[in-house]
Amino acid sequence: MTVALRKNNSYIMYDVYNHSYRHGGKINVTYMGSWNKKNGLEISLNQYKYKRRADFHGLSLNFSVAYTSTPIPDLETYMTTSVNPDRDSLSRFHYALVQQLKDMYNFTIHMTKAKTWGYIVNGSFNGILGDMLNGIVDISAAPFLYSLERIDVCEWTVQTYFARPVLMFRHPKKNAIHIVFLKPFSKEVWWAIMIFGIIYWTILLCMLKIEIKTKSQSRMRSLRSTPIPGAAFIVCGALTQQGSCEVPRFCSSRILFLSLYVWGLLTYQFYSASIVGSLLAESPHFINTVHDLLATNMEVGIEDVGYNHNFLRTPPDDRCRALKKRVQENTKKGKTTFLNGTEGIRRMQKGDFAFLVDVATAYRIIEETFADNEICDLVEIQAYDASDLGLVTSKHSPFKKMVIYGLRQTVTSGIAKRHRTIWHHRKPNCPPGHSSLPAPVQFPEFSPAIFLLLAGLSLSLITFLTEKLIKHSFPHRLANLKELEKGSLSSIFE
Repeated sequence: MTVALRKNNSYIMYDVYNHSYRHGGKINVTYMGSWNKKNGLEISLNQYKYKRRADFHGLSLNFSVAYTSTPIPDLETYMTTSVNPDRDSLSRFHYALVQQLKDMYNFTIHMTKAKTWGYIVNGSFNGILGDMLNGIVDISAAPFLYSLERIDVCEWTVQTYFARPVLMFRHPKKNAIHIVFLKPFSKEVWWAIMIFGIIYWTILLCMLKIEIKTKSQSRMRSLRSTPIPGAAFIVCGALTQQGSCEVPRFCSSRILFLSLYVWGLLTYQFYSASIVGSLLAESPHFINTVHDLLATNMEVGIEDVGYNHNFLRTPPDDRCRALKKRVQENTKKGKTTFLNGTEGIRRMQKGDFAFLVDVATAYRIIEETFADNEICDLVEIQAYDASDLGLVTSKHSPFKKMVIYGLRQTVTSGIAKRHRTIWHHRKPNCPPGHSSLPAPVQFPEFSPAIFLLLAGLSLSLITFLTEKLIKHSFPHRLANLKELEKGSLSSIFE
């Protein structure tokens, strides 16, 4: 307040203030200026009000902080020493800003610990906000999200942090829906190959029958008895780059053979090059949203901090509602959903596990424990909208303007950015050129090839047993077939 004392025909004015009578503060009196009829109003103060009142003379202010890890060896050392900065990084970062305010304003800190930030339970706030309502706490040393329900119980000061909780996981290499040996071609291309194969087989079968019926010496005598399966084997052999012991005599048949093998060569080259290219290229990401993630069989864990519980208790959008439904399903199955940061990231490292965590907690652990290929596999999906955080004071607090002025000085001067580099680890980077390394084929992806091999062996064994049975049942017919085969082989070498 301004106090004016009359002296003759003039007034002497003083700036009189007390930082807080309730906290035992002292009255401060500063000469402000004077007023008289001749000279008018003369103000000698030229400093900004809150800069002029910066000295609190050691006044004790009540702060409160919320944290989840056990402070070792004591609270003051834990909050001010950058050992394991991934633990309670938000609270420790803002405690460093409170220390800056302490040095700027010359007050002392009376710190208390709250169980939580402050949420409505049974119609009233608990934690730090509950202590503010009870007059125990003046200023928070922990950051708060901006929310409508808190406007009536506290006052925000300056935005000091940008929280970004994400669902982090190692992206699967391949989509389990597709088999790697069918992936090079689309369904339409596979159907086209089958149709053209049938067309080639039909035309080849007609030409074989025409050539066999001619009076000329045909070089395809072994197909006289079994032209239908023989022509099918020739087409399959062309697609798989296998030769044929049969040599056509007609020019039309040779042109057909030539086009068949050129078509098979091009198809085989496209197929093999596509598989090799898919192993060399970076795998595409098919999980891009929360709903994509929840549609897979991947398990989901959540960092055990208060604001995650609050978001799931009152989900603001469809993403959080879908996460809440998954959490409820896991609870019914007896699975543990809420984990501490270290345990959740360790499970995420093994794969097939997504963890909802703030990046400030995750980045340092990832850089120290993950291999390069594991870092390159990581994908981040925004679980819910990123939020601005800031320190709060009690409602109608006399310290609000002072805290705002001090925090703005800290932020604009770069001091807050400096502290952020200590308590917020940089994002681990995937090494350059890592994506050019070939990705090994995993056994589940290679299993269709083994199945195809076993199917071929089984079919070959069944065919062999059938042939043995026919040999014993029709010996004279097989003798005629052998004569045809000998004639065909002799004509090839003529």
